[in-house]
Amino acid sequence: MTEDEFWDRVATLGGRVVEDGFDRLTAGLAAGPMVTVLGFADRLDEALRRLDLLALAAQHVWDTEDDLLDDPPPLDRDGFLDARAAVICAGRDIYERVLTDPSAFGGIWDFSAEMLLYVPVEAYEAKTGKPWPYVLPGTDETVAEVEAHRADRPDGHGPVVAEELAEEVTEAAPEPAPDNGWDPAVRTDGADGPVRLDVRRHAFWLVEVAGAHDLEPVEGFLAEPAPAFGIPAGAEATEEWPEVCVAEAFPAASARITEVLRAHGGLAPLPLRRMSVVLVLSGVWDLTLRLRPYSGAVHVASDAVARWSAEEAVRAVTGIAAHVMLEAIQDYRVDHPAAEQLVELRYAASALVPFSSSSPR
Repeated sequence: MTEDEFWDRVATLGGRVVEDGFDRLTAGLAAGPMVTVLGFADRLDEALRRLDLLALAAQHVWDTEDDLLDDPPPLDRDGFLDARAAVICAGRDIYERVLTDPSAFGGIWDFSAEMLLYVPVEAYEAKTGKPWPYVLPGTDETVAEVEAHRADRPDGHGPVVAEELAEEVTEAAPEPAPDNGWDPAVRTDGADGPVRLDVRRHAFWLVEVAGAHDLEPVEGFLAEPAPAFGIPAGAEATEEWPEVCVAEAFPAASARITEVLRAHGGLAPLPLRRMSVVLVLSGVWDLTLRLRPYSGAVHVASDAVARWSAEEAVRAVTGIAAHVMLEAIQDYRVDHPAAEQLVELRYAASALVPFSSSSPR
């Protein structure tokens, strides 16, 4: 397996640390030849070991399950392994950024990315019906040995980083950020811009773009159904979004809008840390913003979506997400320095999305 092929496989996770994504990745490997399974394991092992650096182990790192009001606990062996797996799950761009700038490793990572280590293990066992006979990727231990020492500690972490490295790690540790209301989603050091990533369950996104097809709550950002999210008169909701939108357009839009916002200070001017853009498939366009705390929704005509190519889907969904953010900025009555770039992204999609005729603004 080439390096490009490995990262293409990882990209199917969409930067997410969720069990369904790992299940799909495992099934895809298991459906191919054994050389693909072993090739993925080798590439994963290589990627994890390239991140096995003191400059990374010295960073201030939280698991998503940690209390962010407390100082980050010292990275132990298993925690460091799981955090490195989370970097890989976030995708090639984030991985290479961390290698180039170790300070980008500091912040919040979802340690349940440990599941990535078991993808080739489970694919092998599904194909052969036999236990995985090799060491677990990123370690020099068998699966049983890794799980045994994890079980020895009630918090699920393994032995602390080797004592002979502790002094070097301490010396390399950066000064803690000043207590000035720092939002772990974005930290700015001087004139160099944001340097700390917020890698939670949805990787590094500040804005998550997702499709909804009914009035049921959407897990993660809608606490309950609301009349404001109803289907417009005369419209009918379709069953599901096309795979090209789910697999390509939504993650691409999430990443692009986040990139623009992060370059201009994140979501700090708005009274929220994360934003979810909900796109409801229906029979008609209605781009009037339905805004709830932490989320905004618009309705997208299903017949238009069906005609989009993959490239058009990415451009259109990104433009719609930019439109939602612009509407939210206006509704919150704030000025945001990212607005100009968001307008450009919306304009780039104007041939595919009737912004002017479908929204009163």
